[in-house]
Amino acid sequence: MIFSPLREWIGAKTGLGESVTPEAMQDWQFARLRETVTRARRHSAYYAGTLARVEPEAIRGPEDLQRLPFTGEADLRSRGTDFVCVPQSEVARIMTLDTSGTHGSPKRIYFSESDQEACIDFFAAGMLAMVEAGDCVQTFLGPLNPGNTVDLLRQGLARIGVSTLVCDAAEDPAGPAEADCLVGLPARLFCMAKHKPALRPKSVLLCADYVPRAIRRALGEIWRCEVFTHYGSTESGLGGGVECGGHNGLHLRDADLLVEIVDPESLEPLPDKQHGEVVFSTLGRAAMPLIRYRTGDMARMLDAPCLCGSALRRLDAVTGRRAGRIVLKNGRELSAASLDEAFFSQPEALDYTAELGADQCLRVSARVHGQTDGRNLARRLKAALDLDLPVRVDITRSPWPASFAKRALTICAR
Repeated sequence: MIFSPLREWIGAKTGLGESVTPEAMQDWQFARLRETVTRARRHSAYYAGTLARVEPEAIRGPEDLQRLPFTGEADLRSRGTDFVCVPQSEVARIMTLDTSGTHGSPKRIYFSESDQEACIDFFAAGMLAMVEAGDCVQTFLGPLNPGNTVDLLRQGLARIGVSTLVCDAAEDPAGPAEADCLVGLPARLFCMAKHKPALRPKSVLLCADYVPRAIRRALGEIWRCEVFTHYGSTESGLGGGVECGGHNGLHLRDADLLVEIVDPESLEPLPDKQHGEVVFSTLGRAAMPLIRYRTGDMARMLDAPCLCGSALRRLDAVTGRRAGRIVLKNGRELSAASLDEAFFSQPEALDYTAELGADQCLRVSARVHGQTDGRNLARRLKAALDLDLPVRVDITRSPWPASFAKRALTICAR
């Protein structure tokens, strides 16, 4: 039988039991959302202004969410400290995220000890879908520092009797990688699979970035393992949702987050099964609650029961970021996600950067292994993209890409 550890976790945290219905879950979440709105109005200088005319008791269900204003990335950059609801003495960790543009302040996300404890608790529950007591997990998410993501994951794994090996992001793949489960960014583990095809982990967890279907498929075929995905961000409290063994959508962190899908243009709520922008509100976060935060990620909700037996709504695979899409002069669309699928489907692929110039030529700087020709790869990429635009590829043969902080992908006009 397929096991979903989050069913038990959500039931215990909410007091609703493992057989919780979507209706009961919705009522519970909106009760917590009303508490969050009340607290944010009192203790956050930012929300004291934006929620001044909102009556918390009027927020009873999904149809009332439009009474609440959205929170955006620019708000966090410009007024980050105004979101904080606790004294500085109660802030246990501040995580800084550099802005993707050339201007603007970085985002800083504040966590209390209880916020970090909630993340550790979620990690411990979610990882039970892919490991068991006595297993070893190796992380490829960067160094281990007190209170960072790797440290919180390590603490969560320790609670379920699983040990952790930490591999710094810049280490060579020739280093140890004999764990039962490997956790890392999709492109990094993709490159590792190309360099170390004889590895046989029981499971792989892809996280911290968009997961191309091509990478997921390749890892399963090369390592003959079960591949899981996680969705989350620093803003969501590091954890957001994770797959169970049914691999049919991500079970959400429903006890800590209320997730909705909206039309990115009209900002109107969308029904289940329709793609739109992922928006979330935190439930119970102490240091920095966020209400209707726009993530920029595109996905849809699934409402059919999961193979594990859970009846709660799940988040389908994220299809990329709204900002990673460009409308070409011919009216067709080029997206970062479609370029990922085209590139990582190529047998020699390792990593790449790309730029769309004002001349509508797509220039790709590709890191590959083995022997290949730039013109040949360009021809195959153009065919895979099925777009009427020139493609040029510069080849770099590298035994191991040096940086995996984020997948190197930029599409911009010159």
